[in-house]
Amino acid sequence: MVSICSLVVWLTSMLLLYYCYQKEKSFDIMEAMMVTMGASMISSLLIGTIVGLHSNGKMLIPTILATLIGLGVSFLFGRKHSLALLDGVMAAVMSGMMGAMLGVMMASEGVLQTLVLLNSLYWIVWFLLLYIVRKTVFIHRKHLTAALSVAMLLMGSMAYPILFPNASNAEKPAPIVDPNSQQEVMIQVTANGYIPNRVQLQKGVPTTIYFLRDKEVGCLSTVVIKDFEIVQELHEGMNKVIFTPTQEGSITFACGMNMYHGTLQIK
Repeated sequence: MVSICSLVVWLTSMLLLYYCYQKEKSFDIMEAMMVTMGASMISSLLIGTIVGLHSNGKMLIPTILATLIGLGVSFLFGRKHSLALLDGVMAAVMSGMMGAMLGVMMASEGVLQTLVLLNSLYWIVWFLLLYIVRKTVFIHRKHLTAALSVAMLLMGSMAYPILFPNASNAEKPAPIVDPNSQQEVMIQVTANGYIPNRVQLQKGVPTTIYFLRDKEVGCLSTVVIKDFEIVQELHEGMNKVIFTPTQEGSITFACGMNMYHGTLQIK
């Protein structure tokens, strides 16, 4: 839902920016280059991050998709100026890769927190671009007000769970745990990270995580679960990590260099 809201915000704001850009006829080449590069950059970065957050550690598809979106934005804004178009294309390629990497690396930190922060950055850049086309903004301020109202409502709906995390959490009785029960999950360890990188566990139930490690994984040959003081080498093939979750919430596990992450969601 948060990702969908972010996509709606992006599409609405880009259409408004393009509308204003098309109406303004007095751009020089430098202004056209700045608007094209900025619009391409923030679009590729945002789309790459959104797709990367949901790609389960894979970077190829988020990179390609974000780059293609950025190239499309570059063509829209820069097609009348060859230098502006070139600037946009370069920004699309670089920001597409950075967005995909950011999404994959931040997946364990939470989709909501990542997208709220990224959308805040997006709006700062967007308003700077809008300032460049300020003549049109003043002429069509009714359109601007309507579009910004929708965007701010969507941003507010995303920020609400962060600002008021306990608003919808009524007190619930502690679950009754069968002392003889166990839970087991399997996580594949590849050169690109953990698959899956998010699993759900129940508090107080003895847990076995089977880490199935590929041959060449670099720093992923070590797994660290800091909250439970677990540091374990993973040999090629099947490895067991046995523990009992003693706290609720999102617990991060990571590689030995803290570059690749996963999340244990304990309830």
